[in-house]
Amino acid sequence: MHLLVVANETVTGRKLIEAVEQHRGGELRVTVICPVNQPERGYVVYEDTRRAAAGRRLDRTVSMLREEGIAAFGLVVESDPVTAVRDALAQLEPPVDTVIVATHPQQKSGWLRKNVIDRIRGVARERPV
Repeated sequence: MHLLVVANETVTGRKLIEAVEQHRGGELRVTVICPVNQPERGYVVYEDTRRAAAGRRLDRTVSMLREEGIAAFGLVVESDPVTAVRDALAQLEPPVDTVIVATHPQQKSGWLRKNVIDRIRGVARERPV
């Protein structure tokens, strides 16, 4: 089974690792994609700083998955999460079976406010999200 995980600030969370572990049973491969945060307003944030922060979060998650004996790989991507998922689904081999989206709880999640999960379901087509 090949899982695609899309996450940003929640990428290092234990709950994400637990969600991945639910798919164990046979060969499991995980690809984690971390979109770079796009600040909405207010602060000057340099792109390389945002990219480096996403890379550190990604490295910690891939390491945690590998410590659990799960084959894991990851990419930091510049695009929004929906575009990143669409691109990953078109390019990854073996093909992705399931998409896991990790986000903050409702009251804190920009992705939920922007209907990102529903939009990802649209690009995932028949794959479970």
